[in-house]
Amino acid sequence: MKSPLAIAILIGLLLGTGIGSLFYSAVTTTHKTVLKTSAKIGQYVGFDLNPNELTYGTVQPGKNRERSFTVHNNYTYPVEVKVLFQGNISAYATVSQKVFVIGPRQNASVNTNIAIPTDAPDGWINGTVEILMQRKW
Repeated sequence: MKSPLAIAILIGLLLGTGIGSLFYSAVTTTHKTVLKTSAKIGQYVGFDLNPNELTYGTVQPGKNRERSFTVHNNYTYPVEVKVLFQGNISAYATVSQKVFVIGPRQNASVNTNIAIPTDAPDGWINGTVEILMQRKW
């Protein structure tokens, strides 16, 4: 026969694990999308219409280029969205909304911009854009 103390400890551990799992799932990222992003700094204008990446084509020093994308919330609850540039392109990139909330089954447009300084050397800049979605309570 098992001791009542051992049974109570076992029940406590099971309850603690269950509650901890619920809390962890509530505060962790619901969805993460990573898009490759790139631009070429050069003396001529060029476009890159790659549908799978966020590309800016060739941008002349002293100029800027805008791109936008849509974030879809396919969940039945609101989500907080964070947009982060990573890599050496992040020194040139800005985003219209770094953190925002999208309602259930709604969409939001995000505008991005890269501004190339006049003294920037020719060459490639690249990295990623991370779109992190977390359940909003």
